[in-house]
Amino acid sequence: MNFKKSQRLFKKTLKDECDIFSKKRTRVNGQWKEAYIRVGHQVKCRVSTVVRQNTEQTPQERQEFVTPYVIYMLPMDVKQDDRILFKNLWYEVKTKPRNPSFADHHYELPVDTTDQEYKIIEVDGVVMLDV
Repeated sequence: MNFKKSQRLFKKTLKDECDIFSKKRTRVNGQWKEAYIRVGHQVKCRVSTVVRQNTEQTPQERQEFVTPYVIYMLPMDVKQDDRILFKNLWYEVKTKPRNPSFADHHYELPVDTTDQEYKIIEVDGVVMLDV
């Protein structure tokens, strides 16, 4: 199976949408500040819980999971500490996105829910989070 076909098949599994906010330096009302700016709107994704499948392995061979959730999505500029809005829940990207195929086929984002509440505002045509 070639790369384009496998990516097209993977895209069909992405049934949900999310918004992605990255911390960037921006100018707001004449002042420079760091804020979470929306870099992706209605991005196709899928959220999955992480469960350990095989507990029969030796402790050295077991995979330890850092976060309870993984978001699967097509490659885009996502980094650690970004915020993701998925079905009215906020998630924080905990570690660097994984690229399991090393060919930019798809990304796996280890995320965890965050208790912090955000309000989405628009200032000077830029959509950002009001923390």
